[in-house]
Amino acid sequence: SAYDSGQTTTEYAGPMEFSGNGGPRTVAGTKVIPTGADGVADDLTDMQTNHEPAPAPPPEYAMLTNKPMELYMYRAQSDKNYPMRNTNLADLAGVLWYLHNEIVGFPDRENSIRHFGITRIIRFKVTVLNPPEFFEAHQTKFGPFVSFGAGKCSVPNCGSIWRKYGGLVGCQTADKKVAAYGSKWQTQPLGAAGCTECNAPLWFSLPGPCPSHEYGAKSASCIWETPGGDCGSGKSVTGAKDCTYYAKWYGEVSLDEMLNFTLADGSRTDFKGFTAAGGQEYDKLTDRGMLTTFWDGILNKTNNNLRMDTVRWWFGHKYPKYPLELGETKIQCDFSGWHHGEFGSDPVPGVDNR
Repeated sequence: SAYDSGQTTTEYAGPMEFSGNGGPRTVAGTKVIPTGADGVADDLTDMQTNHEPAPAPPPEYAMLTNKPMELYMYRAQSDKNYPMRNTNLADLAGVLWYLHNEIVGFPDRENSIRHFGITRIIRFKVTVLNPPEFFEAHQTKFGPFVSFGAGKCSVPNCGSIWRKYGGLVGCQTADKKVAAYGSKWQTQPLGAAGCTECNAPLWFSLPGPCPSHEYGAKSASCIWETPGGDCGSGKSVTGAKDCTYYAKWYGEVSLDEMLNFTLADGSRTDFKGFTAAGGQEYDKLTDRGMLTTFWDGILNKTNNNLRMDTVRWWFGHKYPKYPLELGETKIQCDFSGWHHGEFGSDPVPGVDNR
């Protein structure tokens, strides 16, 4: 597979529900699954994901009309490894937004782990090319963001997307008023959602096989009809309805090594030792940590920029042969909404018609 470092972890036995004050529902909060469950069951083989290939667009589509995007996406993840499909990733500002707002302030002290068992930030080099049917209708590089939980799209009527456009890669911005992270470059069209700096954190959605059902409920017929957009290793991203992206592992940084926990005697320790000594990475009520200042000030732009620079430094230090940025410096989250009547008799995605 594209990503397999061979790491394993002990099965999680802690709380099953996220009960903190999270951000927008469409980003990452309100999960009701154990840590790693949004990927642990994605063990589908190539044979199981077999489907009739969708027709590839003519070569000039990718060469002239709508060139593929190549950018880094990041994911905060446990030690479990699984394919990047039917899941959500973020840009660097977005992954830190998520960690700060929904993870580091809610440790599982009983099991001495972070919320959802998060241990690391993984970086992926992702190539994206959405289908020409979508591009011709919208003239945008991205479609709408959809959230995934346990491999299932949780947005109302998202099946309408797959039927019309296939494995559409989507994006959305995260609210800087919740956590004041922002990219060093423009990430959204000028004036979008009333933005001034227009550099909000970004979240992405990568639909995979049978995205309308959870792991364990993905039938062969569903996979055949809606295979998702993962092109797979060794294949060019063509923009066909079943080949809209490919994500390749491009390094990872452990949160423990990044935060460099040090005890009173000067010795280094891991998260378990840090919490045993009375440390807490972040407390939302005080907006500070205990025995560490790394996460202090969720709305402090200067501190947030320093945190982003720290992550960049670690990736540069560990993987000096890889560039720190790719095409994300010139890519914007540009989807602006569906057209009236776009889906005919099918329900409009994102609108609950119950």
